[in-house]
Amino acid sequence: MWREPLETFPAEAWDAVLDLNLKSPFWLVQALLPALRRAGSADDPARIINIGSIAAIHVAEAPNYSYASSKAALHQLTRVLGPQHITVNAVAPGVFPSHMMVATIDAIGDKIAAKTPLRRLGRDDDMAGVAVFLASRAGSYLTGAVTPVDGSTTHRTRPQGPPHSSPTEPALQAPSQSTAALPPPQQAPRRHISSPAEPRPT
Repeated sequence: MWREPLETFPAEAWDAVLDLNLKSPFWLVQALLPALRRAGSADDPARIINIGSIAAIHVAEAPNYSYASSKAALHQLTRVLGPQHITVNAVAPGVFPSHMMVATIDAIGDKIAAKTPLRRLGRDDDMAGVAVFLASRAGSYLTGAVTPVDGSTTHRTRPQGPPHSSPTEPALQAPSQSTAALPPPQQAPRRHISSPAEPRPT
């Protein structure tokens, strides 16, 4: 149902996903808001860490309309919930082993890892490290940020070669014969301008 094409994408695929990925975090924050306000201070704010997705940052090869849209909305909610001595940040994971991704990883996990600049899938400690940072004193001056944890998948700027390789630089081309045969540009003749004679003392 979640991979249905645009023409047949069902309404229930919107309702269930928005309820889980967008409404539930909002209602949870609303319920915990009094406790968060009591716990937070300017020096040590309370923390909210939302779990977004790189599906909300780039367009996947197999788009899922409701999932990507719900995560994009959660990213935006991350930016507008604070600040009230509460930091609100989001982590946007790439492909990690999970119940939702088990079938995809079994089928094409190796291909996904090969396309990732760091040449592997995510690990539990990758996500844990970012969450610990955001929840720690080190992350107390950061709010409204969406941090991709995806091996740089969403920041690829050029085709990826084998590991530890660099793209081949184009060779410098020698001037063509027609260019080399052209005579050097002639300079305009210099004109000497004499300054007016100084007046002689009387």
